[in-house]
Amino acid sequence: MGTRNPVVSSQCVRLSEHVADPRRRPLSTLLVVLLLALSTGVANAQTLMGYGGGGVYEFTGPPAGPCGYPTGPIIGGFTVPMPFICATAGPVGAPAPLGILGGLANNSATDSTFVTDGFVITEYAFGGGVIRSFPPPAGLGPLTAIAYDPAGVLYCTDGALAQGMLPPAAPGCAPGVAATPPWGIGLGALSPPVTGLTWHPPTGTLYGIDAGGTVLTAPPGGPSVAVWAAVPDATCGMLGAFGPPQSIEFDRATPSPLSPSTFYLTDGAVLVRAHLGGAPGVPTGYTTGACTALPGPPVNGLAFTSHPVNYGTGSDPTGLLPPTFIHKGQFSTPSGPVSVGIAGADPTPGGMAAIFYNFGPVPFGGGRACPPIPGLGGNGVLLGIPFFGPFGPVLPIPGGAAAIGTAVPPGLPVGFEVNMQWFVAKGSGGFQLSDAMSITVSVP
Repeated sequence: MGTRNPVVSSQCVRLSEHVADPRRRPLSTLLVVLLLALSTGVANAQTLMGYGGGGVYEFTGPPAGPCGYPTGPIIGGFTVPMPFICATAGPVGAPAPLGILGGLANNSATDSTFVTDGFVITEYAFGGGVIRSFPPPAGLGPLTAIAYDPAGVLYCTDGALAQGMLPPAAPGCAPGVAATPPWGIGLGALSPPVTGLTWHPPTGTLYGIDAGGTVLTAPPGGPSVAVWAAVPDATCGMLGAFGPPQSIEFDRATPSPLSPSTFYLTDGAVLVRAHLGGAPGVPTGYTTGACTALPGPPVNGLAFTSHPVNYGTGSDPTGLLPPTFIHKGQFSTPSGPVSVGIAGADPTPGGMAAIFYNFGPVPFGGGRACPPIPGLGGNGVLLGIPFFGPFGPVLPIPGGAAAIGTAVPPGLPVGFEVNMQWFVAKGSGGFQLSDAMSITVSVP
């Protein structure tokens, strides 16, 4: 059971004091204050998407440490192809070694994912559902990789040539408009084909990886330059053992004060996190190792998202199912529409809920409590000390659910963590707590 923590007790009093308070503070204002209050830190709230087998799966972690944070490793996904008025990208992948066709790219503003099987490009909404589908640029062969510039340009490569295109308006089913002429993306006429491509917002350039394991960079339309040899890999020595490198993806929560630009590399089976230049990447709360096995089918593409990650489990001492911390959208700066919410809380009329929060990781803030801190009559607080609250308005929860919508403004610093947990004063009496969520603002 444990001793009742005085800080937790004080927060209980503050929650009860605020339950009947009609004042509402906008989430976007508080988010700005919270993030600007933090002067340094490491990002702890992002996910990756992998394209392989019969669809796309979203993953994080894997869960690590004595408490198994974060929740995962696979947290969602969807199957392909999907019914539409024209052809859509379908399954990709084969028994080892994988073919090199296929790729994945993410659009954080619309929380959508571009998928190509090499022959068709389809933009799928988060969780599935077709937005638009269209052919690759006419001057290229079957595609081996794609990358998305948030200015609206989708870069495509067939391994030898690359070209930028403006996707057609939904529903597509027709070619897009060329944004650049085709250009040679490889390191030379005899170099291996480029199998992975990613957009690097800090420099406005593309990074790629070829089938021989060399990481390269190029401005749109410009010549490629070798950056480092990723195979053999200094982090775990395994990259390339399964087959040729398949994908490279930029961690958009970097660079931060404690981390240079960082990339994910995969041969379809092993995921390597490496800093620019090839040094092993520092593990984070969302990628808990510098070298891990992919948790799902072998992949031909990776995409980074700015989704929050959940960790821990909620609690209710009376035996009711605890509520869940939910969200919509990607928390980039700027972002499209985003929201945080609660679902599955005690639906008894009169219940109220508020978000409590802290910063992380240690030593910059309280981080994630492991084990949970006992308090609120037998509940488990997942926020390390110190934590604060309420964050935003105290909300009624008709039917056990509520949400707060906003958008992240431009210009916020990236790579900083805010951990949050819903505290619920139940209409039936007593308290219950949700699981927790880590939110980190990233570049689009």
